[in-house]
Amino acid sequence: DRRRERRPSRRPVAMVAAQAEFWYAGDLERAEAITHEALDRFPDDPSDTLGAARAELIANLALFVALAGQFERGLSLSRPLLDSGPGPVLIRASVAAANALGALGRYEEGMAALDRAVAVFGTIGQEAISLSQRVVASVRVVGVVWSGELDAADAAAATSVSEASNEI
Repeated sequence: DRRRERRPSRRPVAMVAAQAEFWYAGDLERAEAITHEALDRFPDDPSDTLGAARAELIANLALFVALAGQFERGLSLSRPLLDSGPGPVLIRASVAAANALGALGRYEEGMAALDRAVAVFGTIGQEAISLSQRVVASVRVVGVVWSGELDAADAAAATSVSEASNEI
């Protein structure tokens, strides 16, 4: 299988390769292997201002793990990153934590994590991260549904659709 033979050469390439494995191939195991290989092979370089930092790869993996139903593990991977400064790491970690927390019945904590992600978008802008603010809004809808507040979920869904339309 040619897909399994690819070896990302740098962290940003590894992050995109892991995303392709998870989102398009549905292969969490391969996405994890790519991420761990990149973490082992490519240490952070403080002078590198481009690409994905180690923490961003971990936040990316936390999101995959949480979405794959491994909620405790997704929360364990994302929780240390929630203290990150405003940036892509905090947004990804917040979305991962929100998914995990919501699935674990801890809706208010999940919504608080999403609020942090939304605030960071206001600081860094959509252009600074490949994860869309539309995705964050959609996760909020799911969290509100899990909480059982269907009227609020309806309002959140309308806002999400509006934001998605505005983003395009």
